[in-house]
Amino acid sequence: MRSKNPIHLLLAVALFTWSCETGELLAPSVSPSDSEALLTSDHHGHHVAGPVDYTIPLTTTDPGDLQVVDGVIIVTNQINEGPISGDLEGHAVALFNARIDEITGLGSGRGTLTFYITAIRGKPVDAYFRGKFVGKVEQPLFFGTLETIGYGDLAGTKLISRFSEPNGDNVFQLEGKILKRHGHQLSH
Repeated sequence: MRSKNPIHLLLAVALFTWSCETGELLAPSVSPSDSEALLTSDHHGHHVAGPVDYTIPLTTTDPGDLQVVDGVIIVTNQINEGPISGDLEGHAVALFNARIDEITGLGSGRGTLTFYITAIRGKPVDAYFRGKFVGKVEQPLFFGTLETIGYGDLAGTKLISRFSEPNGDNVFQLEGKILKRHGHQLSH
């Protein structure tokens, strides 16, 4: 039965326009894709894959350029790779740049990374995350944050994480969340 009340029609048009502009549906999909099935909602209404804990032992595959200028160690374009295990499974590639005081061992690092993801909590996916990281160096430790955008099966998501290298041995412990980016629908 259609409503003849113009207020209801105006409200319906406004909600439809809002939904089109933001890309958000007002009700959940009846048949969610496999990618969407990985996501739940947090207390802010964001779709998340809950907390994800994962480990990445990195190996330097290209040392890049290393210079010491005025007592500052400058690392440029160092490439590190390694397997990802835990809630996320796959392979990581990171391009690392840093400036570290030669005497104190304190400094900062940043770079870009790609995580090729083959599974989330044992569920197969064909996806990757690409983004940036930034952190503090307190030799031999490195810790900070990263933010990446999802592609493939995880298109429309982003992975944000905190990372630490607790033992100075290039084995990184990461804790994060996979969030649905505003205005995006998941593919798969």
